[in-house]
Amino acid sequence: MSNIEAAIAAAKNAAANAPAEANANMGGGGQVQNYQQPSVPAQRGPALGVDDMLGGSINVDAWLKVNEYGLQIGADTTLFETVDAILDLSEISYCYSVRYGNPATYEKTYDRLTNARGGGSWFDTLAKAQRIDPKAGEFRSADIPFTVVGDYKNKKGDVLIEDGKTLGHSISMTGWKGFQKFIRDIAGKGIDIRGAKIALKIGYNVEKNAKGTWGTLVFTDVAVVV
Repeated sequence: MSNIEAAIAAAKNAAANAPAEANANMGGGGQVQNYQQPSVPAQRGPALGVDDMLGGSINVDAWLKVNEYGLQIGADTTLFETVDAILDLSEISYCYSVRYGNPATYEKTYDRLTNARGGGSWFDTLAKAQRIDPKAGEFRSADIPFTVVGDYKNKKGDVLIEDGKTLGHSISMTGWKGFQKFIRDIAGKGIDIRGAKIALKIGYNVEKNAKGTWGTLVFTDVAVVV
């Protein structure tokens, strides 16, 4: 056997006897693979910039929920008709989401390549969702950080969120249509949808179909903050 043949045989033998977890990290799903040649060392990708590192999920002080009865802040059940806020349009994190299972599981991606929860590729996430629910499919969404104007208290007088704090909301599958219209409307008024800072009033709209009733956000009284 020549030196070249001996090297190839040794590489095949090493690959066949590699630990399962090592092969899983290379995409083998826990199965030992019969590699035909030695693995190629991982290549260094391009340097990450500030936009790469600051994009994606948002940091908030509380989450804004909506149903057919009104707006809720955090886990408190107090209902609000409206919330006054400031929105920096450059801080919106656009994403794709998928919903599947019962009770529902939600996953999202900010780059359409990886699962934002660190659960592997987005392709694999969608495949898993469709195995569980054949009707599952990705939908457009956005994570929005609002800066509240004024303190908001519950029925007992406890402050749920203070003036100047960040209130987050993730656009639902059915909420995207209204949000998209809002973005298009303000763009039509000459507002920079990628960088403007605006004051607005957050309200809600009641949606209905044969399966039930729910709420989605609406935005009114929009004005550019100078």
